Formats: sequence, C-alpha cells, structure tokens
Amino acid sequence: MSIRKYIAYLRTVETGSITQAANELGYTQSAVSKMISDLEQDWQVKLLTRNHSGIEISSDGMVLLPTIREIVKDYEDLNFAVSELHGVQSGTLRLGCFTSLAVSLLPEMLKDFHQTYPNIQIQLMTGEYYEISEWLRRGAIDCGFLAIPASNDFETTPILHDTMVAILPNIHPEVTYDTTSDFALLSMVEAGLGISIVHSLLIKPGRYRVATLPLNVKQSREIGIAVKKGFLPSTITQLFLQHVIDYTRSIDENSARR
Repeated sequence: MSIRKYIAYLRTVETGSITQAANELGYTQSAVSKMISDLEQDWQVKLLTRNHSGIEISSDGMVLLPTIREIVKDYEDLNFAVSELHGVQSGTLRLGCFTSLAVSLLPEMLKDFHQTYPNIQIQLMTGEYYEISEWLRRGAIDCGFLAIPASNDFETTPILHDTMVAILPNIHPEVTYDTTSDFALLSMVEAGLGISIVHSLLIKPGRYRVATLPLNVKQSREIGIAVKKGFLPSTITQLFLQHVIDYTRSIDENSARR
C-alpha cells in the first residue's frame, strides 16, 4: 500500500478539501480522488461523505484516522532520520500564528531556526485564536501559538507575557476613529487621529511613529505554543518546540540584564 495514498487522505481530511489537499501535495484533484477511492475499494469502507457544503470524514474514517495519522507521522520521522544519516535534516513544519506575534517576534524566531535547520520548510498559517485552535484539532497544523489558558484539547507550553500599552500620536489627536483592523488603528494613531490601547507585540517592529505609555492597571496576556493533546509530536515539531522555548527564554534573559 502506497504511503502517498495515506498522506493524500490525511491532508484531505485536515484541509476539508480535495482541491486544497491536491494543491499542497502537488497532485491533480482527480489523482487525489483516485487515491482515496483506491483506499475505499481496498478496505471496503467509505472514508468520506459528500454533502452540499463539501466533504466530511465518515464514521469509518474516524475510526481509522488515528492509525493513519500515526503511520504518516512515523513515515515523516523515518524520512527525517534518513536525512540525518546523510547530514541533512529535512522535512516540513506546519505552524499556526496570530498576527501580532507573526509581525513581531516570529520572523527572527524562524530566521534563527532556519539557520540551524536550513532544510526544514515552514508552512505558516495566520489567523485568530479560534482558527488556530480548529487547525490544531483537525491536524491541519503541527503546532500553533495561542493565548493561555487554551482549550483542554491541547498541550500548551507558556513562552512569554505580552502587556497592554497605550499608544499616542506624537501630535495632539484631533479626530477619533473606530476600526477593527490592528494595522489601520496604528496608522490612524500615527497620523494623529486618536489614541488606543494595544498589545505591546504589535509595536515591537518599530514601524510606526507612536508614543507608548504603560497602563495604570497592568494588563497582559500569556502566550504559549500548543500541540494536540494525546498525539506524540513529530521529530521536527519537537525540535521547533524546543527552539521556541530556548529563543523566548533568551529574550527574557537579555531583558533582565538591561
């Protein structure tokens, strides 16, 4: 039995789309459909059900999914071990992240990881907390950054605190605006069109010319890196988790020295 069929089925379930799975794996849609159909014929079970909103995993598929996921993980770990024997650690990590972290600490964090593991590819998906949580549950990502406390579905390791700060323009604000976009908000404040309160991570890159003030009553969020509970992370995921812990710890140590 070809491992490619297992991977095609797993990615279809994780993405909820044969088309998306085909795009990610570099196959045609018909090729992925054929691989899943072959599995159904070989096992004499229905793996997917189709409805007006798309496809869903069948009850038989739910029974088989943990075993298929474990086989694929073992295959990926085997490939990584073989690559290590050749002196090249290679593979793919699928990561979920929310915006304020993705535009502040994450780029340097990934750059540092890439310097150590240049042949590990990162597939980054950005979204809100609820989207990252859903991706983790489905297996669409290997790990993701979330605010703590997170769902009991996840094993979450705390990595940093992010405080709230007031941001003000360098000139006196004349107009007030209401927006749901973080970046629109920062641009408005920079232009002197109001003031706001944001998470400090949003202003870390220093791209906006705004003044900051601490709040009288300190408010913060704790951020963690999460994996799905009950599933052993792949070797590559474990390497990245340790890198995140070490990287954020070094930031805390450097801050403490100042």
